[in-house]
Amino acid sequence: MDFIVTDKSSSGFSRNTRSIFLIQQCIKSFVINSKQNLKWRGQRAFIAMKRRWFLLKKLPRQLELIDILQQVENEAVRPLRYWCQDESRFGLKTITRRVITALGIKPVGPVQWTFQSFWLYGAIEPLSGENFFLEFSHLDADCFQWFLNEFSKTYPHSLNVIQLDNGRFHSAKKLVIPDNVVLLFQPPYSPDVNPIERVWQSMKDQLCWINLKTLDELRKKVDELIQSLLPSEVVSLTSFDFILSALK
Repeated sequence: MDFIVTDKSSSGFSRNTRSIFLIQQCIKSFVINSKQNLKWRGQRAFIAMKRRWFLLKKLPRQLELIDILQQVENEAVRPLRYWCQDESRFGLKTITRRVITALGIKPVGPVQWTFQSFWLYGAIEPLSGENFFLEFSHLDADCFQWFLNEFSKTYPHSLNVIQLDNGRFHSAKKLVIPDNVVLLFQPPYSPDVNPIERVWQSMKDQLCWINLKTLDELRKKVDELIQSLLPSEVVSLTSFDFILSALK
């Protein structure tokens, strides 16, 4: 392509020449930034892999030590059960997902922007598919304490090891951990190693594009999802290899 040099400025360069120079600089800057972003993403992926590897390597030994300690401290040894715990917010704001449309047609879906919500505290057992959920209005140490107390009462005859993230209220000083509960914190910034995240994803996939008017309607719908949650479905979603191999 030939460029015609016209309308020279005082610097001796035409407007077209200056435009080409600016475009070249923009492309060069974009390439450099793209390389930096790829390097940054690669570093993040490597760090996440190291965190997952740390948990995979240490988990069998940690469970073995927990079992040994309870044998030393208690006369009656309780069976060890492994749970994964997390919290998730459910609200009236529309959960959007991808939709199928014909080529060239913009996807359209009904959306509402209502910001009322509640929180579900949940725990699942990947080995059996058993699950335990409680609803709370917010996240804090008091609600988590209530959850632990009710969970402990529901499963009193086992030593319950609970894997959870590093939320500050999970390690609040005022927490009183029940005797039959052991908290096992996963590596920081690693939600992908907690299987219950898949349960939340499955539940919210079933709530997508549903616009409910009140929180009571949403509570009823979420309760129906929990009641319909089969143990076999939970096992299918949450049976991570590193957990099952550590429990053998």
